[in-house]
Amino acid sequence: MVEIKELNFSYGNIPALRDVNLTIDAGDFVGIIGPNGGGKTTLLKLMLGLLEPDGGSLMIGGLTPRRARGLIGYVPQTPHIEAGFPMRVREATAMGLMTSRSFFPRFSRAEWERVHSALEMTGISALADRGYGELSGGQRQRVLIARAMVSQPKLILMDEPTAQVDTSAEKSIMELLAELNRNGITIALVSHDVGFISTFVTRIICVNREVHQHLCSEILPEDVAHELYNSHMAPVGHHSHGGAL
Repeated sequence: MVEIKELNFSYGNIPALRDVNLTIDAGDFVGIIGPNGGGKTTLLKLMLGLLEPDGGSLMIGGLTPRRARGLIGYVPQTPHIEAGFPMRVREATAMGLMTSRSFFPRFSRAEWERVHSALEMTGISALADRGYGELSGGQRQRVLIARAMVSQPKLILMDEPTAQVDTSAEKSIMELLAELNRNGITIALVSHDVGFISTFVTRIICVNREVHQHLCSEILPEDVAHELYNSHMAPVGHHSHGGAL
């Protein structure tokens, strides 16, 4: 699904990613962790085609990221929907179908059926006519996931999808993502909480300018801490909320 070879990227003279080699296979569920400024969000932006690598190659489904945008759903850390904006859940979800349309597009019946399907998959079809601003943090996050799913992507990229929700909602959202993954969606999510996500994902990708990978079944917290921070970290299973990149 994702094939990265010898990738380098810098912001001006400041290196952000160096000699990245990474494969994410179809059907994978991977967690991306790393220190603030280590390159996690930069890696996502490269996969989304928002940035161009300085060297090396990045292909998604055999295509360049810009050509592969139809294969990708994206859940940003900060939603581009204001809580006070008068928009119903179904309309917020339909935003995932907007491309070069006008700001108030007219969707076909088939497109509204895709919206309904995405709401059903994320367990919020009963909220379709509720105002987005009336929802809890966990419900809003499900709307954003539905918005990413409505284009029927093969790959979903997520930047801290549980950073703004409480612990019970966090677990519920991760269980939803695990179910979507079992149904064939490839998922890569950025998180600060390696202990929590390691119970759901199959691999941990450590990003600190360079990239290292670990199977969750083999992960040693001390090794991960050394790669990322040159320090010790809480054992896998410790659950804490980190800040945002």
